[in-house]
Amino acid sequence: MGGYRGSILRDAKTKRRLWIPIKAGLNLRKVDLRIGPDESDEEKTQKEIIPDRMLSHIGRVVISIRLMKKLIAMPIYTVTNYGYDWRLSLHISAELLKEKLQNIYDKQEVKKGTYVIAHSMGGLVAHKVLQEHTHLIRGLIY
Repeated sequence: MGGYRGSILRDAKTKRRLWIPIKAGLNLRKVDLRIGPDESDEEKTQKEIIPDRMLSHIGRVVISIRLMKKLIAMPIYTVTNYGYDWRLSLHISAELLKEKLQNIYDKQEVKKGTYVIAHSMGGLVAHKVLQEHTHLIRGLIY
């Protein structure tokens, strides 16, 4: 899991990328990702904008792609690239991660939980899940 602004965001209808840091950061694309202060605003945006996966690289700038390739190449691991909407409240992102981890846990023959590698804000989201659902996370690497 990436940190703040470390996940790709897509339009829920068109699946078009909305958040690409280099283009949005340099104002090459006008993107309004603001969310209002009410809980209903966060509920509404979850229907309009969906997280895709963790940002692994920006052009030739490598963020996590090498690590992911090494983990994927090891047959003892099943790697899932998980992205979350970093604009949402922590409890919402944690609940969505919990659901993902619960699905993985339910499919495990031997119930051991999952190792999670997380960076920055992604670590906070994963830590909240660990506090409330200890059986789902076998290990957490920050």
